[in-house]
Amino acid sequence: MINIGSYLDLANRAFVIMNLIDRWEKERLKKWSKFIIFILTAQFFLNGIINIKTCAAQKINQGGISDSVQIKKAKSPTGAMLRSLLFPGGGQLYNGKWLKAGLLFVTETGLIVNALYWDHQTKKVANAWDRDFCRNNRNLSIWWLAGVVLLSMGDAYVDAHLANFDVSPDLSKGIWMLEVKSKLVWKR
Repeated sequence: MINIGSYLDLANRAFVIMNLIDRWEKERLKKWSKFIIFILTAQFFLNGIINIKTCAAQKINQGGISDSVQIKKAKSPTGAMLRSLLFPGGGQLYNGKWLKAGLLFVTETGLIVNALYWDHQTKKVANAWDRDFCRNNRNLSIWWLAGVVLLSMGDAYVDAHLANFDVSPDLSKGIWMLEVKSKLVWKR
């Protein structure tokens, strides 16, 4: 089932960010709002299509007792990585890592807002030294954003690969532990 509440929460956060951007540039707000609405709509429909395929693939058990083992479907690492690229924290949301998703959303949107601010300042200042300073800060924000996006894509990819990894406490059975003893002696 599609969780509409989470999309409304994301839309609310996007609206707050767009209001911050509105202080600096009203012209770019129109372009960014269309882009953000497009991304949120695409994410909503992609999640709906995935859920419809999952529901259609499930077999309804008529007898109430299953004669087979239920296997949890593996998450797609590529899907998680692409979601993380398209939407800040999207891959982490797909993997069920809510705290990571929130932190990445705040970090990436903060870097986007910072880059837009310094871009606006670059166009506003008069002398060349200040313009160069603003341009360098804008470029630094963009490089940090690229690094955070690549890190979040890699994290989402690895998390999706390890989603069905067995972490039961009895993993050490059959492994002989090497015991090392040492004694400290003080001589005067």
